[in-house]
Amino acid sequence: MRIAIVGTGKMGKMHARVFSGAGHEVTCFDKHKTAGELAAELAPLQRVSSNSSMVASDTLAHAVKDKDVVVLLPPVDAVGEVASGIGSHLSNGTAVISGTSVMLPAAAELSAHLSGRDVGVFGMHCLFGPSATDFGSNSIAALNMGGLEPAAFENVKSLFRSSFVSRTGSAKIVDIESPDKHDSIMADTQVSTHLGFLSMGTAWMRAGLFPWESEFYKCGTDHAKAVMMLRVLNGERHVYEAIALRNPHARKHVLQYVKSVEDLFAMMMSGDRAGFTERMQRTREFLSRSNAAGVARESAAAFGSIAGAEMAAKSNSHLSLLAMADSWREMGTDLKDNAMCSTPPFQIRRFIISLAFGNELLERNINAAFESDEIKKHDAIFLESARDWSSAIARKDSEAYRSLFDKTRAFFSDRLEWGMEESTALIRAFRAGKLRG
Repeated sequence: MRIAIVGTGKMGKMHARVFSGAGHEVTCFDKHKTAGELAAELAPLQRVSSNSSMVASDTLAHAVKDKDVVVLLPPVDAVGEVASGIGSHLSNGTAVISGTSVMLPAAAELSAHLSGRDVGVFGMHCLFGPSATDFGSNSIAALNMGGLEPAAFENVKSLFRSSFVSRTGSAKIVDIESPDKHDSIMADTQVSTHLGFLSMGTAWMRAGLFPWESEFYKCGTDHAKAVMMLRVLNGERHVYEAIALRNPHARKHVLQYVKSVEDLFAMMMSGDRAGFTERMQRTREFLSRSNAAGVARESAAAFGSIAGAEMAAKSNSHLSLLAMADSWREMGTDLKDNAMCSTPPFQIRRFIISLAFGNELLERNINAAFESDEIKKHDAIFLESARDWSSAIARKDSEAYRSLFDKTRAFFSDRLEWGMEESTALIRAFRAGKLRG
């Protein structure tokens, strides 16, 4: 097939690599790069094959002309600009695909600019990152947003299924009924965990500490928290920003997460240990019912083979993790129903949360929350950080969001690559069944 890729960030390059490797003719365009600059970036991705090609285009019109498939992977806010620029250059029967992580805004823009044209509009959201190679254990969310006969949608799914192949098989295609349903699932599975891990990073930055050097955050679950936080910060900021600010279902999750943090911290400060314990037991039961990766039966030492250490001599409250699960319970989020569209990083984040509710560790968490003045100081900084992130998201303040993200990322800049390596090891160990709750 002749395929155009518009937008060559990390995900755009992954699509180009995969489709070219599958034998398709791939043309790439990125308005922020000259054709020469883009060609230089694409060169290392080119697989040696007499049946494939990967070229860079210097104009959007040239990139999409006479193509069978056009895959749009710009930031969500740029979809409208791209859609308005491609309409008159598309051939009849072209499949236009949005690969964005937020579908409702993209669907609206594509409908506004492509309505009435003889083209198909689809969503194909890869639920894995650009470094993924084990496609057989990953999924792609598929949406038919109209324009052509159903057979065209089946052809698009077949293209992705036959291209995203590895030794473990093809990526699983998960049909989603609508852009709204897609975004609802993404909000359920991503928003509060992104907020929690970003708030962790900002809190540690404001406290002036690196968790792996602190006696409170060195080992086990804390190691996992830290490296997954670094993984978020090492990602493309516009992706997390879109999920938080452009997904219409995100705000309610953000507000509930911060309320859960506030409620639990207020109990800590007032000495309401009985109320805190009862609420955490209800949350633990909720996790068990929703089969959230299996509520941990053992302690954070489950991470010993990865972290290289047992549980830290000193513990902390894990307020950030407890509040994530508490917010899910308060909102009645169906984690089991949404598991079909969960990403590998979310699966490990969910597993880390379940560890915090294991019998041994939950007791340690509660003891630290009520007996350690030092932990209360740390958690006060965390609460302030969560509020700042929540405020930026609730107000849809892109400038404030970017400022928080960039400052926090800069603080941890020297350890981002290490965090990616360690978090990838965690994900692989979990997917291989080497970590068990």
